[in-house]
Amino acid sequence: MDRKKRILIFLGLLIFGGVRLFACEFTYTLTDPSGKQSRIIPGSTVPLIAGTTYTLTVVYKEDHNNCKVPAEDTLFLVEEERWRENKDYLSLRLISSTGWSVPARRTHSTSFTFTAGKTGLWEMDIIRECNRGGYKEKLLFSVS
Repeated sequence: MDRKKRILIFLGLLIFGGVRLFACEFTYTLTDPSGKQSRIIPGSTVPLIAGTTYTLTVVYKEDHNNCKVPAEDTLFLVEEERWRENKDYLSLRLISSTGWSVPARRTHSTSFTFTAGKTGLWEMDIIRECNRGGYKEKLLFSVS
């Protein structure tokens, strides 16, 4: 089999196999009140306790050079609304955020402190739109 045909088969498997090709790589860590940290895998359900305050740390690394989309343009949506402080009616109530920092070249990080409010299953959408593939994922929180 020639190289061109193998590449086409590989790309077909990636596309039809459901593998996502994003232009940036995100990692998520949740810290509970006792200081215990756990990594969050997008799409898996994370159990939270109502009335408890947590810290969500987000780190993303650009997989390409010269990203023209600033870190601040990353959208965090809860109940299809932009996640912001003073929106006490949201299921995940944002208390504070640190803003984005750049601890290493092409790596960005931020932290959010929030309280799990209403019980139920809640989605958080994370979206970065750019012409190099962007990023779109969901974090699922089950508040009981």
